[in-house]
Amino acid sequence: MKINVEVDNTRCINPLECGKCMRVCPTMAFKTYPPEVRKKGMNYDKWILDCLPFECIGCGKCEQVCSAGAVKVVIT
Repeated sequence: MKINVEVDNTRCINPLECGKCMRVCPTMAFKTYPPEVRKKGMNYDKWILDCLPFECIGCGKCEQVCSAGAVKVVIT
């Protein structure tokens, strides 16, 4: 079983102000990065949110609380 959390940073408006997913995560797998950090070859003009796959247990709490629909738990 492989667990991956996909974060759509175009939908996640401001992870530092919202932080719902970070607060409910039992393993604290979510991290934020400043705009200067480039992820997968993309440049962002705002803070970005990411989930560390080796920390995630796949509980889905983050997906449930994300009102923007920016977080999706994928288990394969």
